[in-house]
Amino acid sequence: MLLPEDRIAVGVREAARLVDMSPETIKRAIHTTSPVSFPPPLRAKYAGYKYSIRVADLIEWWESLPDA
Repeated sequence: MLLPEDRIAVGVREAARLVDMSPETIKRAIHTTSPVSFPPPLRAKYAGYKYSIRVADLIEWWESLPDA
């Protein structure tokens, strides 16, 4: 995963690109609250008109996904 080194947070599209998933999957993860759902919950902030996801939270979320 190539990380944006100079940023602490990314938007939904960039988060999706970083983890090679669709923006819809990232949005579903943001909106879910059940820890047993797929995708699992992903922490994000809502800045009035868009979501902001900390890169550290994105990495932790990606690492929590099941291995293939």
